[in-house]
Amino acid sequence: MISERAATPNFQPLIQVLLGLGEFPRTDLRSIVVSATVHAWAEGHASAVGHVLGSDPDRGEFPVPPYPHRDEPALQAILSRAAKEFGPDEAEGAALYAAGLAWAAGRREGADCPGCVLGSADGEVATAMRRGTGRFRFDVDGRA
Repeated sequence: MISERAATPNFQPLIQVLLGLGEFPRTDLRSIVVSATVHAWAEGHASAVGHVLGSDPDRGEFPVPPYPHRDEPALQAILSRAAKEFGPDEAEGAALYAAGLAWAAGRREGADCPGCVLGSADGEVATAMRRGTGRFRFDVDGRA
């Protein structure tokens, strides 16, 4: 059972991470899963109830937090679980699976974080997505 406090009203940032799967370079399962996982973790962290996300372009591309530290045991466990559950030809499924777990882990971490900064936190698209005011548009062969 999910309590109201535990549920986020805004899943747009996670959806944006998942839609971005198609933009990842087609390399190998691990690189696709790692990318989806760390981005979902950061967005989950930022979505925690009461968390404040500021902007600081000098923090670098992947500041810790909201991104997980590369040696974070929970991150390594998520990557291991995804690798065990999915084969090399199932990168999208593995990335979706890992992203959901990472979102939850980041959100738990964010609940204890008094606030952190992210280089692009105040960008127009990022702000709209995090506020839940962004729109998704699907384009098929150049037609909306």
